[in-house]
Amino acid sequence: TYAGEPTCANYQADACNLPYFDNSLNYIATSHVLEHVANPFLALREWVRVLAHDGYIHMVLPDRRYTFDHFRELTGVRHLLDDYRAGVTQSDGTHIDEFVFRVDWSIYSPETPLERVAKEQADLAGVYRSAVRSGMPINIHFHTFEPSNVKEMLRCGNSDDIWNGELKLVHIEERFPGSRPDGFLVVCQVKKSLRSRLKSAFGQKGLHSDAKRLTIPN
Repeated sequence: TYAGEPTCANYQADACNLPYFDNSLNYIATSHVLEHVANPFLALREWVRVLAHDGYIHMVLPDRRYTFDHFRELTGVRHLLDDYRAGVTQSDGTHIDEFVFRVDWSIYSPETPLERVAKEQADLAGVYRSAVRSGMPINIHFHTFEPSNVKEMLRCGNSDDIWNGELKLVHIEERFPGSRPDGFLVVCQVKKSLRSRLKSAFGQKGLHSDAKRLTIPN
């Protein structure tokens, strides 16, 4: 079950390559996901693709100002757009040093004694660099977010036609959720063309027939 309701299946897949048909879902809900995606514009493009007209995206993101990222600079939308156009993947090493050496280690790893922080940072950076050299994905906070750059990101995605439709900002709630007020909630609604809506009405829904190829086994 999920949220008290029975579910048909549980799939694990790449946020930038979902195993669903175009226009086949009514909503997508994510929590602390987009900061782990090296190419956020590509992820949003994919989420818009699978959502039907008037579908919703609910996403919770960590607010840079209230997390271990607070020493890092806010990621500019121009940088995010350059990553999208360059086809950046999860094995991108651009932000390794920024993440490892500029996060607040008293929050990121509070159990680490101060005298061991430098060594642990060097070791962790080495692990990430080795993975990138091998073409493997890494799991870091690639980018930092606040409501301001998310709003700009949505405007840019709409104006540059990055996704098939328009992402309309419905609501932003800061210091969300109350039980963990280091993030913020963004609610968007997808608006699609009549052609896309007709495709949704008469096309296939649900999982691709090759979902086994696209999903990752648990």
